[in-house]
Amino acid sequence: MQALRRVAFYAVAVGLNTAHKVAKKVSEPRQCQRRDHLTKRTKFIRDKICKVSGFMACETFFL
Repeated sequence: MQALRRVAFYAVAVGLNTAHKVAKKVSEPRQCQRRDHLTKRTKFIRDKICKVSGFMACETFFL
C-alpha cells in the first residue's frame, strides 16, 4: 500500500480496460546508469591491477 501512495496515477488508456486509471511502472536504474558505484567485479579487478602495476600518477598525487 505504501508503494501505491508514492506512485502518481495517470489517466492512460491501456489494454482492454481503457477506462481504468493505471500507475506508471517505476523501474530500477540499469547498472550502466548507476554512476560512482563500483560492482564487486570492478572493485576486484582494479584492486588486482593496483597490486600488480602500482598506482597511477594521479592516484599517488591524491594519496
